[in-house]
Formats: sequence, structure tokens, C-alpha cells
Amino acid sequence: MSSFPLEPPAFSGTSRAAPAGNALSWIEEGWALFTAQPKNWLLLALILLLIQLAMSVIPFGSLIGAVIGPILAGGLMGGCRRQSVEEAIEVSDLFAGFKHESRPLLLLGILNAGVVMAVSIVFLMIVGVGIAGALFSQPLPDSNNLLPFLAEIVPASLGAFFVALCFATLGLGLLLMAMLFSPALVCLNRMPPLAAARASFAACLKNWLPLTLYGLILLPLFLLALLTIGLGLLIVLPLTYASIYAAYRDIFVVS
Repeated sequence: MSSFPLEPPAFSGTSRAAPAGNALSWIEEGWALFTAQPKNWLLLALILLLIQLAMSVIPFGSLIGAVIGPILAGGLMGGCRRQSVEEAIEVSDLFAGFKHESRPLLLLGILNAGVVMAVSIVFLMIVGVGIAGALFSQPLPDSNNLLPFLAEIVPASLGAFFVALCFATLGLGLLLMAMLFSPALVCLNRMPPLAAARASFAACLKNWLPLTLYGLILLPLFLLALLTIGLGLLIVLPLTYASIYAAYRDIFVVS
């Protein structure tokens, strides 16, 4: 006979199809979270930008950033939940993923970095094969025929680059779908990393229209933030994380 209290069933990652108009509601709810505690959010965003800056200058920083990205995101999702129950989001929330659910979040980060590396390698291979094929299809020119030679090589190389770019866009887009809600599902629902990635991917497929509208709203905000020498990111980054949390709460059905 089972002992009491009974353990609640594990969250299965069940999601629903949200109305397209909810994309704006996610932004509004994210903005409400930001404006409720702007000083804390601005400090968190500044630390995030400093981390990203550090990753851009150290060796293998992009891969390290891909590993720790889900860990930091998981901590922020926990901070959003704390704030939603009228507690304060704190700087320590950003690093909470290194203490709570650290192993599954780390595995999620390794999965993220592994896919990024694989896509990058295939991208370079496609470009390299295209350039090599173009080079070997033409006789080596002398100095007088260099411009006609380049006129033949460049279009073929650009074609290979375009194919590689399409592949990378598709691969990274699919990865984004798998990673968008995974940190929240791992950190807040204690789902295993692969199960969380599958649930996130399924939820994105189910909500492709509101998520597309959501992205179309955020994209101009990011472009405007870059025009301010990046200072606008101090607002856009908190808005992004907080609105992802709002979307997570709207899309996933927790019994």
C-alpha cells in the first residue's frame, strides 16, 4: 500500500495552443514584471551584458556561453516565478541555476552547445566544399586573367554560402524551438533535459503563429536597442526573459 502523502505525478510537459493575440499579452505581462522592479531588472541585465561581453573575448567563449545560457535562463525563470508571487527578483536569481537543478540545466546547456557546434561545422564544410569546387573547376590563372577567374569563382562561392546560411538558419531555428521553454521546464517543473526540449519543441510547433507574432514584436525592439549603442538592451533583455516566462505560464498546462 502506498504511503501518504502521495508524491505528485511528474509534469508531462502538456501544452496548449494559445490564441495568436496572446503574443501581445506576453509582452505586456513581461513589461509589468519589469516595471514593478526596474532597478533589480536593470542590474540583472547589466550583469548579463557583461557576461556576454566576456564570452566574446575569451577563447571558446561562444561555446561556453551556449553551455551556461540555459543555466542563467533557468535562474531567471525562477526569479520571475518568485516575483509573480509578490517577492522581489534578486541578482542571486541569475545564478540560482548553478545551485538548484544544476545538473539537468548543465546537460541542457551541453546539448545546446553541441547542436551549435554541429551546425557551425556543417556550415563551414558546405562553404569550404563550395569554394574548393569552384577553385578546382577552373584552371589556375596568370596575373593577367585574375579578374575573370574571380568573376567565375565568386558566384559559385556565394551560392555555397547561401546554401550554408539556409542550413544554419534552419538548424538554429529548430534549436531555438527546443530551448525556448526548456530552462523553465527543467527549473520550475523538474523535467529531464531531453523531455523538456521535446516539450518545448512541441509547444512551439503548436503555437507557431503567436510565437511568430511575438518574435516580430521583439525584433524591432532589439534593432532599436542596438541603435542606442546597446544601452537599450538593458530594457529589452529583461522584457524578453519576463515575457518568455509569461508565455510559458500561458502555454503549459500544470495540473
